[in-house]
Amino acid sequence: MRLRDRILKQHNIGETWGRFALAGSQIAVMVSTYTMLMVTVNAYEPISAWFTEKGINLSFWVFMAIIIVPIIIAYFIAWKYLVVSFYRSSVEQFMEQNEELMGGLKKIADMEKTLVSIQKTLEKMQKK
Repeated sequence: MRLRDRILKQHNIGETWGRFALAGSQIAVMVSTYTMLMVTVNAYEPISAWFTEKGINLSFWVFMAIIIVPIIIAYFIAWKYLVVSFYRSSVEQFMEQNEELMGGLKKIADMEKTLVSIQKTLEKMQKK
């Protein structure tokens, strides 16, 4: 085994850890968005006071729009590009880690092709 393969080899440490990490990553997105919004709401007063000193009247809803619009754009970009790459990577990893399963699926596909071929041959024989 090459050194690169040894370094990059992945290890299965159990389904429990995987479930925990998967659920945690899903929850983290929602919690961090909520936390950022709460910090933003609390930051409005000092930021608004600073803008008022500079002669700019910054309403709460304009301030929230300035904060929320980039978040919506970031979510859109993530949905459009990152999610696709994430699932492609997950499928590739799944296929690498489950060679036995993939071998079984290939055998089933080969059997299906053979059965279709036999069926076509039988249909030709019946027509004669």
